[in-house]
Amino acid sequence: MSEEMPVKEVGDSGDEPRVNGEPTPETAPGVADDPSGTDANDEATVTSQPSDSCQTLQELATSLAVDLLMVGKCLKTMGMIQKQGYWVLYELKLRDIERHFLTCELLLERQKRKGFLHRIVTGDEKWIHYDYPKRRKSWVKLGQPSTSVAKQNIHESKLLLCICKRHDKVILLHDNAHPHVAKPVKTYLGTLKWDVLPHPPYSPDIAPSDYHLF
Repeated sequence: MSEEMPVKEVGDSGDEPRVNGEPTPETAPGVADDPSGTDANDEATVTSQPSDSCQTLQELATSLAVDLLMVGKCLKTMGMIQKQGYWVLYELKLRDIERHFLTCELLLERQKRKGFLHRIVTGDEKWIHYDYPKRRKSWVKLGQPSTSVAKQNIHESKLLLCICKRHDKVILLHDNAHPHVAKPVKTYLGTLKWDVLPHPPYSPDIAPSDYHLF
């Protein structure tokens, strides 16, 4: 007896191809609409694989061997957004934090008694480094901070830029670098009868030339 040729049929709905009464691979249950199919596997790969959060979409797709559009879709589903990295200060010890708090409290009370901000004279130097680390964007959940980037090595090649700012009268604000707090400097400032504001260690928030020059 000769081998029967497969007969292609159309199901009752008119849109489900069949061969000898069986669904074709394109419409068979568990293939096209199975949540464990290729798309679901790719999604599981993106959501479960630990990776460098600073990678771009293309780098993520390449490292995970997943389609680029799927990576973008999964990140959006996970609520991930891309944020620019941020600079961090030195790690402060408890005593440094206490000094910051006490100094800020003292200056706020002084400002309430009699405004003095318009009388401040500030001066500092700014190092321009040849090697400038690049901050990168990273994927994080909404509301979470981005990755941190360490500042340059202070011993690398650099240029020195000096800045001074002056307002009415003289209340001096400078940091606690060794040349500023040396005894001869303090003695000389005393002869000028300048009012020198306290400046605890690592306080760029009250030294404008450190972080607010450019």
